[in-house]
Amino acid sequence: PTHWPKVGSYSVDVVSFERVGIPSLLISPNENVDVVICDEIGRMELKSPKFIQAIRDLLRRKNVYIFGAITAPRYGHRVPFCDEVSSMKEVEVHNIKKSNRDHIREALRSLALQTYVSEKKAFTSKDENGAASREAENISSDSKSRSRREKQKSLGTRPSGRVSRGIGGSRTGFPEKKSRKNSQEDGEWK
Repeated sequence: PTHWPKVGSYSVDVVSFERVGIPSLLISPNENVDVVICDEIGRMELKSPKFIQAIRDLLRRKNVYIFGAITAPRYGHRVPFCDEVSSMKEVEVHNIKKSNRDHIREALRSLALQTYVSEKKAFTSKDENGAASREAENISSDSKSRSRREKQKSLGTRPSGRVSRGIGGSRTGFPEKKSRKNSQEDGEWK
């Protein structure tokens, strides 16, 4: 439809996006949420003022860690909201490219686990005999004993073994465009 905002050659259905996407970002004060994953804060998503407000609200919350992909500047075109988020002192930005994406993925996974475990250690309780709870240590050891498939899920790996891409404005994980070599030859996509 011609009334939808455009990003490049794409039209953005803001109403549908807000109906489906925004509720997942709205967290009531009495909900116990530690981590929010947002993929991505991009040019299309930023056509929604409600999305921008939801992200701002999340960034203001204490004790909620946000892992997300943020649009990188392209050809000198800056995205003001992304610049605003990137410049916050609490925000750590990793510039992801093909040469470092596997290392960054592992570093973020380790950071998430360390942060979660250290938060749990800070809240260990004592039982009736005065012994400290070992809940955080159990979480850490349990995570080491998970099956390969569960580990792949926690690393953002698809069941096929392919790593999910698209972080930081990079779209390298999407299938390459397919072309027909010769439709009479074999009818297969090459």
